[in-house]
Amino acid sequence: MEAKCVLDASLILSVASANAFQLLWTHPVYVWHISGIVRSELRQRTSRDPIDAAIAAGHLLLVELDTADPAQMREWATWLERVDQGEAEAIAVASTRGWLVAIEDRQAQRAIDANLGQGRWVNCGSLLIDAVVDKRFSVAEADKIFHNLDCYGSYTKVGLRTIADLMSYLGDPSNERG
Repeated sequence: MEAKCVLDASLILSVASANAFQLLWTHPVYVWHISGIVRSELRQRTSRDPIDAAIAAGHLLLVELDTADPAQMREWATWLERVDQGEAEAIAVASTRGWLVAIEDRQAQRAIDANLGQGRWVNCGSLLIDAVVDKRFSVAEADKIFHNLDCYGSYTKVGLRTIADLMSYLGDPSNERG
């Protein structure tokens, strides 16, 4: 079963900080997409070059809002009031097409949960857990990536220092999604 997922710059930058794009391209479920605004937000070679290579290799597909579709334009305008332009474009594409958003920005994740419902986004933590569960990465490999993500500090603020910590935390239904 495949699921379409639109990347936001916040997740791309986190993955780039750990040089861990294999986390995305080896995922057996997600068909990755990137919008024009999100792509334009990638100004550093460490994030832009791997994205361009992934597009060329067919690991990543370009997607655009349909400017002739009033529903998509309304959705984009609504999201522009809550998040930045790239996030708004990625969320509008995902929400109007029934796709997921790959996003690290916690404020945007909460807005997605509140406005679109739970289960509409993925982040680096969930992708790392998938990689361990699917046996694409060992726990040690996942921990190394986890520790090198630029978003790692956000996890440590709530006491999550390892993939095992994160798996335990997410397995507790009293906790909000990571």
